Amino acid sequence: MRETKLYQLFPAFGLPDASPFCIKLETFMRMVGHPYTNVYLGYPKNAPNGKVPYIDDGGVRIGDSEFILQYLCTQYGYAIDAHLTPIQKANGLAIRRLLEEHLYWAIVHSRWLDDKIWPQIRQQFFGHLIAPVQIIVAPWFRRYMRRQSHAHGMARHSDKEILRMGVADVDAVATLLGSNRYILGSKPSSFDATVYAFISSILLATLETTLRSETLRYTRLMTYCERMRSDYF
Repeated sequence: MRETKLYQLFPAFGLPDASPFCIKLETFMRMVGHPYTNVYLGYPKNAPNGKVPYIDDGGVRIGDSEFILQYLCTQYGYAIDAHLTPIQKANGLAIRRLLEEHLYWAIVHSRWLDDKIWPQIRQQFFGHLIAPVQIIVAPWFRRYMRRQSHAHGMARHSDKEILRMGVADVDAVATLLGSNRYILGSKPSSFDATVYAFISSILLATLETTLRSETLRYTRLMTYCERMRSDYF
């Protein structure tokens, strides 16, 4: 089996990567035992769709974590979800969409748009730049993230409303997890890679965001994240 190049951002905040989408893909590759080499990028200008993660698998370049998962399962026969029923797969997809299309933007807000957290974000992402450049680039990129969140709809709400929505997402995941070892039962699935990536991006990050403070109340999620980290990292 050839080794795949996995293009990511970079480790940050005590996490394998600054992006939960990158953590998701790396977690999946560890779960199925797929050989890979990390390639860290400051700016993914050569990515197939302009974003990370993406892979180069023997010259086959694919972007978007979901399409990459599908490709790896098809190409290498990974049957990590074979034990799931159609209903479980549907529930897993609903959970994935909740995390990737909604909770993600609450995480973005808690990091990039909270004035208390912003100095840590600025240092992590732009601290390597010389002062004159940092003064220009860091605020510009923060405004860019605000525009992206506004276009999505999240940043059109107040800080309290965004926190409330983010906590509701977390509560839904905690409720669905219940006493299960994994999100859909006693066996791991590809959906656990997503759940771990996004919940750990809140709970295991060294950023004391308001969203993290609220999420800490869900001890079952912390136990889950610690178990997944122990098993695969």
